[in-house]
Amino acid sequence: MLSLLLQVSIQAESKSDLLRLKNSTGFWKPIQITLIETSGSVSPENRSSLLIQIESTKYGLFAYRKETRADEVTFHKKKRLTEKRFEEILSKLYELGFKSFPYESLPKTQMLGVSYNSVELILDAEKHHFFYLHQDLGKKNMKSKKAIIEYIRGIKI
Repeated sequence: MLSLLLQVSIQAESKSDLLRLKNSTGFWKPIQITLIETSGSVSPENRSSLLIQIESTKYGLFAYRKETRADEVTFHKKKRLTEKRFEEILSKLYELGFKSFPYESLPKTQMLGVSYNSVELILDAEKHHFFYLHQDLGKKNMKSKKAIIEYIRGIKI
């Protein structure tokens, strides 16, 4: 019962948050969700990267995905999203708790040759951003971030 009440509460909160992300004429305010992953400084034949971007612009709602391997583009697609799909993505990110992460800067002390991957969520003037290392995703304290990362990675474009 408590779980159901919590779920209803989260849905109500995310729905009201979604409504605040539209302007007075019903258009979406600037929203951008970006995931960037790279393999770091490895030999060119082993280098890879992933860029996923979901955004609202004055031209519409879009999803973009680009993957590279050995400096060659292996997948590249931009797709217009329906408003329903865009709302589903935002609702799921609210449910996963992305708003609990403040805007994080790149660590001052960095390990040479290590790729710092990131997720950034810009909701009008509100910004959330965090960095992560692939090897840290299995740690207990990374559970929420990992869920967000896996959800964004899994968005079909």
